[in-house]
Amino acid sequence: GVVTIEMKTSFMQPARGTLTGKGRLIHRTRSMAFTEGTVFDAQGNACAHATGTFKYVSRRETPSPSTD
Repeated sequence: GVVTIEMKTSFMQPARGTLTGKGRLIHRTRSMAFTEGTVFDAQGNACAHATGTFKYVSRRETPSPSTD
């Protein structure tokens, strides 16, 4: 899994009609991922843009509920 280290979203204009999102991984290390994404309206105008930094973490095993 991952935990969010930092996330920023900028809303540039109202989003109307059919929306398209495009995202990409900018850089990845063994323990971190740096990403960005943009949402476009039907005319191709950017409506919102976001960046995020995420840290990879191991999932913890959770014990099964007791049936006692």
